[in-house]
Amino acid sequence: MQKKLRVNPASKITFHKLRFSSEFDNNEKTTVIRWDTDTGLTIDKSEIEALKFLDDGINISESARLSGKTSEQIYSLLKTADSVGFIKAIDGNINPDITQKIHPWFGNVSKNYFSWLISPLIVIPCLMIMLGGTVIMILNPNYFPSPLDFFWSNNIFINAVSVIIINYILIFTHEVAHFMTTKAVGGQAKMQINHHLADVVVETEQYHLSILPKSSRFITYISGIFIDCLIVFTIFWVYKISEYFQFELGVIKSLFQVVILLQLIAIVWEFGTFLITDVYYFISEFLGDEDINIDSKKYYFRRFSKLKSKLFRNPGFSLKGNIIGRADYLIYFLASIVGYLGKTMMFIFVSMSKHILFTLGAMLYFYVSLTQKDTMGILLSLITFLLINDRIIVLLFLRKKHE
Repeated sequence: MQKKLRVNPASKITFHKLRFSSEFDNNEKTTVIRWDTDTGLTIDKSEIEALKFLDDGINISESARLSGKTSEQIYSLLKTADSVGFIKAIDGNINPDITQKIHPWFGNVSKNYFSWLISPLIVIPCLMIMLGGTVIMILNPNYFPSPLDFFWSNNIFINAVSVIIINYILIFTHEVAHFMTTKAVGGQAKMQINHHLADVVVETEQYHLSILPKSSRFITYISGIFIDCLIVFTIFWVYKISEYFQFELGVIKSLFQVVILLQLIAIVWEFGTFLITDVYYFISEFLGDEDINIDSKKYYFRRFSKLKSKLFRNPGFSLKGNIIGRADYLIYFLASIVGYLGKTMMFIFVSMSKHILFTLGAMLYFYVSLTQKDTMGILLSLITFLLINDRIIVLLFLRKKHE
């Protein structure tokens, strides 16, 4: 039950630190958040004015008059504001606060220390490297690795450990890009370890994005993929330069091939919008529907149910021009299909091949070590098997945890 606010027309309200978005949606509404909790409200212009008058120390009655609201409307607004923890005190009396505070990293560090990362002096050269890397990639298809390049060493254990270490370094780099660009555009963030399904992941929790311009949010969403692509295309440049100056990269090239493979898997994975990835956030923001995954499914379910009913009642009913429906949902649907196909192809030709080859290699290593009574080899082969099948271990752990 919502508590009753003890206010009257002469009451003065003290708010916690609030921040307002400068952008309004099609319904002339905008977002206001409490800075230290990131809780927010979507309200209209007159309500924003009323909150600002109240925040300036003007009482309820006068704030209502200045904003063109009635006192009852101001009371209603204050109840809503209190439900998300905006109100700090009423007439000097502290209002109970049960909201959960956020704890971003480097919260007191100004965005000026990070904004250089998204300046033209940095972004343009990076884009040129990526453009040139694309040309090099097209003209030199032999630079592309195959799943066999995961096995750059004769030792299956070393190969498995190197893949895991490189993968987590790349994941960390991806998330650092999200963190630093979020700081650069004026938001807050922190990094943490979590799990998605059976994958242990490093992820960035972002705050205050709702009050930033849409263009700034786009930057934070694509920054991870941007750094992933930059790493891949930079490696292609290194290959071309080493080839031009005729010097051997040796084991470094072998490790670079592993990096490219892992980055390709990561980049394609991001396009699986049905899994709520960076690309999903970009598309949902672009189309203006933060729940587009659910909304589009409901829309097409209802639409096809109606079309099926019409077709059943009228066999002569034409489906032509009646299937597509809303353009935004169609865009998301097509993007999801492309992402799903890309992930499937990458899984079949790279991820699954890697898993099968590593598993067979570990089993062969175990068999050879067993016949030779090599205790260390047996131990390393078992560790390799466990490392490659880490998802199974995570699933078993999660299942045990929830029992």
